[in-house]
Amino acid sequence: MGRLWRNSKGQPAPPFQLPLFGGGKLSLEALRGKKAVLLNFCSERCGGCREEFPHLQRLYDKLKAKG
Repeated sequence: MGRLWRNSKGQPAPPFQLPLFGGGKLSLEALRGKKAVLLNFCSERCGGCREEFPHLQRLYDKLKAKG
């Protein structure tokens, strides 16, 4: 069996699907085996989330060349 997905509390992440902007869906299982997956559920209405956006952008900019 492959590596289990874990949430921040060390529990396996439940299977789920996210809608894609262009249509269709992306499942967590479809991402298994990729280099890294970061899921951040946030809202532009949330002050803390808005403060986090620049940090996530810098992380993306730093890692995007690695795929």
